[in-house]
Amino acid sequence: MTRKRRKKISKKVTSRARSLALCILTILILIIPSVLLYRCVSNWSAESDGPKVSPADSIYHARMDSLIMQQTRIDTLNSSLFIYDLTEDCPVYGYRDSLELPPASCMKLITTMVSQHFLGMDYRFADSLFVGGPVEDGTLKGDLIVKADYDPLIESLDSLILGIQERGISKIEGNVVFCLPIRQAIDYHSSWTPGDIRSSQIPIMLKDEKRIRKDFMFLMHKAKINQTGTDILGDVPEGAECFFSQGHTVREILNPTLMFSNNVMAELLFNRSLEQTGMNMDEIYDYLSENLKIMLDLNMEDGSGLSPDNSVSTQVLVAVLRYLWQSDQEWMLANLPWAGSQEQRGTLMRRMTENECAERIWAKTGTLTSTGTSSLAGYCKGLFDHWYAFAIINHNTPVAEGRIFQDAVCLEMVREDNGQQSTDNSHLADME
Repeated sequence: MTRKRRKKISKKVTSRARSLALCILTILILIIPSVLLYRCVSNWSAESDGPKVSPADSIYHARMDSLIMQQTRIDTLNSSLFIYDLTEDCPVYGYRDSLELPPASCMKLITTMVSQHFLGMDYRFADSLFVGGPVEDGTLKGDLIVKADYDPLIESLDSLILGIQERGISKIEGNVVFCLPIRQAIDYHSSWTPGDIRSSQIPIMLKDEKRIRKDFMFLMHKAKINQTGTDILGDVPEGAECFFSQGHTVREILNPTLMFSNNVMAELLFNRSLEQTGMNMDEIYDYLSENLKIMLDLNMEDGSGLSPDNSVSTQVLVAVLRYLWQSDQEWMLANLPWAGSQEQRGTLMRRMTENECAERIWAKTGTLTSTGTSSLAGYCKGLFDHWYAFAIINHNTPVAEGRIFQDAVCLEMVREDNGQQSTDNSHLADME
């Protein structure tokens, strides 16, 4: 082989070696960091897959365990408590939290969720007036039709009479036709205590048809609106013109339902939700279970919580609170009673006014004196400036003692002492 030939072969070998070395170096540069990154990500993922822990976890455990151990006047075997850290999205504390107990008026939180979904916040209960003919020189040449829809916020029929006057009608040459729903607005449950919902508490548009017709005709006569026909029951005829309508939405009706624990409005929303969807309670349970993503410990006999046959766990109540919080946090805080607040005159206005709880607790109250049941469920701006959802039910316990215990729990959730558990239990003096 010539020297020139050997040199050429040597150059090829050297060139291939360099190419191979460059490939190996490139592979090492690309693969090794990737492997290291993968291991780091895997380790991070493994750590992040572990259960979240609230910074208040150990503090709340110590405080609540100590509080419950001190109880002598409440039935601890028939009491339940559950706290959830909304900021960290993890549970914090539970005591007999899967126990099903009567929730009293905290049942209205579930009614809120159901009516929001099945009716919608903008669903309107509307009461309307129609004319079945032309209006000439103040005379309606045809029937006047009154269509009612159970608006619970209408306190009198005066606004309807005013609507007739504003239309310029002073005489009706026809009948006054009342188009009223046949069913009762309130379905009285057999387990309710007599007088739970008194007649005086039922708004005018939820009265029976005889009462509505009698009051309306009296007010027409008083306003000097003359009529040649009579008052009858019927339907809105095709072609009738609607000239007046008033009503309120689910959003507006839920405010007194939650803020002042209005039983009539809760029952109306619950019954209308079932009526609109045509669903039975098993289908409602399926919806709740699917959306709350929790084993549904619940028996719902009514929408107000008046029935002692209702039962629910504090876990379920907190799951409902979490769902409502995610749906509209600001709306919930604006419509729940606010502890110690003079701005919101709700059912918590006179509770927890003299300690750190004032204006840091937003919650629905509940009371059933016949069964010794009281409850409190809502939101708290607690330790570490976190938001918490909580639910407390005391059953088979004097209502006053249950409320004292609930207020003490709330105080432990907001009490700041550098994160350390206090050995001073003087704030429990009222419980001794």
